[in-house]
Parts: sequence; C-alpha cells; structure tokens
Amino acid sequence: MTDLLSRPPHLDPDDPRRRGGRRGGGAASRLVASVVAGLRGEQERTLAGAAALAAGGAVAAGLLGLMAVALVGWYLADGGAHGSTRDALRAGADLWLVGHGSGVSLGGVPVGLVPLALPVALGWLAHRLAVRAGRTARPTDDDRTVVQAAVTFTGVYLVLAVLTCVLAGTDDVSPGLGRTVLGALLLPGLLGTLGLVRGTGRLGAWRDLVPGWVRAVVHGATTAVVLLLGAAAALALVAVLLGTNDAMAVLAGLRLSGGDYAAYAVATALLLPNAVLWAAAYLVGPGFSVGVGTTVSPGVVSLGPVPAFPLLSALPDAGPTPAWSMGLLVVPVVVAAVGARRAQLAYGVTAYDSSALRGFGSGVLAGVLTALLTGLAGGSLGTGRLAHVGPSVLEVGAAAVASMGLAGLLAGLATAWWQRRSSEPVEH
Repeated sequence: MTDLLSRPPHLDPDDPRRRGGRRGGGAASRLVASVVAGLRGEQERTLAGAAALAAGGAVAAGLLGLMAVALVGWYLADGGAHGSTRDALRAGADLWLVGHGSGVSLGGVPVGLVPLALPVALGWLAHRLAVRAGRTARPTDDDRTVVQAAVTFTGVYLVLAVLTCVLAGTDDVSPGLGRTVLGALLLPGLLGTLGLVRGTGRLGAWRDLVPGWVRAVVHGATTAVVLLLGAAAALALVAVLLGTNDAMAVLAGLRLSGGDYAAYAVATALLLPNAVLWAAAYLVGPGFSVGVGTTVSPGVVSLGPVPAFPLLSALPDAGPTPAWSMGLLVVPVVVAAVGARRAQLAYGVTAYDSSALRGFGSGVLAGVLTALLTGLAGGSLGTGRLAHVGPSVLEVGAAAVASMGLAGLLAGLATAWWQRRSSEPVEH
C-alpha cells in the first residue's frame, strides 16, 4: 500500500485517469505523443519522433545544399550584378522542388523535364536519414509502430514540401503544386519507409511475407534492368566520347565566361542519368525524340535543329543508320534471358510450367520497369518544338515487354531443361 501511494499518479497503471486517457485518445493521440516524446530527445527516442526529425533533416539538408549551389552559381555567373541574394535562394528552392518532379512555369512557359540526378540525390538522402532514424530509435519489433513512423516521416516531409512550394512561387517562376505533392508522397514515402524498415531490422521479416516465386520474379527483373542500364551507360559514354570535338565546338561558339562553364558542367552532370535512360530506350528499339517530329533510334535518325547543349553532341548524325546499330537490339533480349535464368535458379523448381511462368514474369516485369524509368527521363522544354523531349513510355513499354517477356519465357524453359538434364545444383 505504501508503495502504491508513493507512486506518482502518471506512472500508476491502475489510475483511472490513465485508463480513460487510453480509451479516449485513440491511435492518433498515441502517435502525437510518441512524436513529441521523440522530439524532446529522451534517452531512447521513439521511432515516430526519430522519423519526424529525419524527415525535417532530409528537407533541410536538401534545401540548404541546393540553395548554396544556386548562390555560388549566381556569384560565378555575373558576380551578383543581376538579381539579389533572395532570388538566388529562391532558385535553389525551385531546384529542390524540381527534384521532386514539380516542374516549373517560367514566365508562362512550362518546363517539365526533370534532371534525374536531383531526385536520385534527394531520395538517397531521405533513405539514409530514415535508416539512421530506425537504428538510433527505441528498438521495436512491432510492425504497426514502423508503419506509424513511416506515415510520420512522409507527412512531415509532405507538409514542408508544400510550404516550400507556396513560399518559393513568384509571378515569373511558379512550381507545380500538384506534382510537388505527388513527388513528396512517392519519394520519401517509398525510400523513407524502406529506410525505416532497414534501420529497425524488420526488412528480413517483411521480405519473408512475400511468396518465394514473387521474390524470384522480382530478382530476375531487377537483374535484367540493372544489366540493361549498365549497357546503356556504356553506350552513352561511347557516344559522348565520340562527340567530344563537337561539344567543344559548341562551347567555343557560345563564348562563355568561367562561371558559365561551371554552370554548364553542373547542368550536364545533373542530366547524365537522363542520358543513360535515353540510351536504354535506344537499345530497346523505339529510341527517343529531341523535339516534336524527331526520332533517334537504331533504325532511323531524324533530327532538326537541336539546342546548343554540349551533351546533345553525342547524338548520331541524321540520315540512314549503320547496319551494326540494329544489332544493339539484342541487348535487352540477352539481359532478360540472364534475369530469367537467375529467377529460375533462385526459386529452385524445375517444372516446365513454373519455369515458363517465372521466366515470362521476370521478363515482362523488367519491360514494365524499363518503360517507367525511361518515362521519367522525358518532359517538356516549352510549348513549341521542344514540347516533348525524351522517350515515349507507351512505345518503349510495348517493345520492352514484347522482347524481354519472350526472351524470359524461352530462357526459363531452357534453364529448367538444363537443370533436369545435368542435375545442376540449385543456387540460393
């Protein structure tokens, strides 16, 4: 009795006020309480509080980093002779929003092309901070706690992104609010959640909930896509090296200052992932466009005037294509076959029907992923001739699904036949 009376009321589990608060508050009040407790910096921070801090840190680090880049570029370009520091900082905020796919309207002219190095960097930052939040927070094996923390991470990130979009908009430059919301939901929602799951050590448990054949198909598809992107990167590198002289001539004709050269170098680096995905669309077959009515593919190259940008010097010459360029179409077939073989060996069932389904599934999924990725690399650069630049999602998707799906089907059957014939040990 003495011990019970000496216990503070808020620690007494039998206190009626504690029971009533538990019933009346609900899940929302417990979530808010856990976030507040985490923000207060207790000895073991709650996962929701750590997630909130990680989301705020990801937004702050990305914004401040791009604002610093914009500020340095402003000084290098004209020594600060035009505009103000506030304009440079606002440009950095616009870059951060563009990194989430917002697009911008420059004096009424829509610009929807996203330099994909920005979302890659911002996504990596959000993921790493989420992983750290999961590792440093109070240990948990409750999946509901992880889900609540993921919702908190995404919600905090989304609120800050919307606030940035509202404050950064001007009459001349206005980011797209709808696309900002979508990007701020997808980027931290997917990569942040994955980071929290990894950080809390729940990734293995979540992965075990997925059927084995699904994991095998995903494994084969991701293998094929990674190999295809590697081949595309090699093709883009060769094209850039072959076009070096033309790129130098373009830069010389622009008569740029040292600061302008630095700005061009940064812009080129930001667009390198786009170039790799354009090369992937080229390998698949349909290729890409550099303006309305243009085509760059292994079968035909039809170009008009292109912007004076050094990276575009890697484009092939207009006119008939060499015969060997059609041989590049075998690349997606080969990588899909390799991915299907990996899917078959990972699952370990040699029945022909199962092997065919796994091989076909991995090839089709690889084709869908290829179409989605290449679709991210395109966009608009105005309302005129450059209203569309980059690959077509539908054309690349149709070609990729057809070629990679058939290759995966045949490779799955061939792998099963070889396993049956040679009793090849299964790889796990």
